[in-house]
Amino acid sequence: MSSWRFSSVWSRFFGFTPAQPARSVPPLPKRPAPQAARIVSREALEIEWLLRCLPPSVQMGLRPALLALKRARPYSGALPVDDYTWPDMPGVWRPPYSAAVLKMKTLEGLRARLHDDLSLGVAALYAPEPVLPRPMRNALLAMQGRRLGQVSEALARWLRPEEALLVFQQELY
Repeated sequence: MSSWRFSSVWSRFFGFTPAQPARSVPPLPKRPAPQAARIVSREALEIEWLLRCLPPSVQMGLRPALLALKRARPYSGALPVDDYTWPDMPGVWRPPYSAAVLKMKTLEGLRARLHDDLSLGVAALYAPEPVLPRPMRNALLAMQGRRLGQVSEALARWLRPEEALLVFQQELY
């Protein structure tokens, strides 16, 4: 059967036999056109990289504050490269936290981790491009975003979402 079908397809292709009417197949529904995400500026894109793993309510609360801080606060000092890199490894690499480590932390310990990770992410946001090139900045912000997301999940054991947003805002300033 399959050989007959195969040969009939080739026969029709080369015009040896008249084509039989095809079965009526309903047309496929048209897919909606993908809507492009609207990123207003390069600064907003970098902030999105940093906030990508946080809950939506925390993202919405922190996005305007980070954008305002980035525009208002000039870059000062050197980027703490030692905090972003590992010895004898090229580039930046920050591994995710171990789930066991975050489960053993108290609320104060999680706030300290949040403060450290948020300050590293904000320092990367403020660094000018000659100090921290875009590909390195994007990778670093994505890694910091992942770590902030892990800390946020651990904080959810202790705090309600509104309280977590307040903790993030307190650590930001």
